[in-house]
Amino acid sequence: MRVRRWFVPAALTVALLAQGPIAAPAAGEAAVQGRVIIIRALKDVNTGPGETVKLHIRAKVRLQKPKLTPECRMQVPVRFQRWDRQNKVWRLVGKATTNDRGVARANLKHRLGRYRAVARRVTVLETTVCGRAVDKARHTHD
Repeated sequence: MRVRRWFVPAALTVALLAQGPIAAPAAGEAAVQGRVIIIRALKDVNTGPGETVKLHIRAKVRLQKPKLTPECRMQVPVRFQRWDRQNKVWRLVGKATTNDRGVARANLKHRLGRYRAVARRVTVLETTVCGRAVDKARHTHD
């Protein structure tokens, strides 16, 4: 009889890590706070003066989670990346910083494709670690 090994799917692992610390940290260790970043909008906007048509993508993201401390929500650097199908890597296309409500906005070059927003893991005051957060979205013409 063959013994089956139990495994945890990667999506479930990411969801569990985003929920926050599982156990209380030991003395001298920092508590890890999970974060969730959500791409709220990828809209086509005209940024040209007058009747000039100059399309951009206005990206808007929000860091949210119940009981997220202000240190993990405010002034967080967010990177916007686009999937490069030819080289199969994520390319940086824009940067932004969140405001006090955890919202970041950026104008990106108008191109179709897959985009994602990444908030990196950050250590705050050597007592709290704000976890990494990633969300993906697809931009198509409406």
